[in-house]
Amino acid sequence: METKLAVFTTTEIFRHSREPSDEEPRARGPNGYKCYTRGTLERALEEGYEVIVVTSRYELLECDNWWKALVPEGNIYLTSDDPEMEHNAKFNEPWKKLYERLGLQYPMNPYLPTQPVFWPEAREQLKNHGIKRGIDFRTPTQE
Repeated sequence: METKLAVFTTTEIFRHSREPSDEEPRARGPNGYKCYTRGTLERALEEGYEVIVVTSRYELLECDNWWKALVPEGNIYLTSDDPEMEHNAKFNEPWKKLYERLGLQYPMNPYLPTQPVFWPEAREQLKNHGIKRGIDFRTPTQE
């Protein structure tokens, strides 16, 4: 049976809020923010997808522990914290590692063929390879 893959960003997994809510927060974030699940990660797992998380953060915080427990450690890609690294290269790095793992060529910018696309475009192009993104698991009320 072929593995079904779903790639998420942390933004697609949960949201931060200081506003009152009837929902129970999954965790407390920095600065007193409450972290609420979007339900997308849980939905992907229920549907039998192997989940991979790629984040623009270089470290995970205590408020990430609840979702991190649901995703195998080798399926979480963090951004480099190298201060010498150029901005776009730093944020593209975990996406390039993901593409390499999947055996795919990282997309190049059609207007600047020697330059790679910035990560949001690389994320978008995963659907061309049959890989779902976190946004694909939103319910109709979330769209």
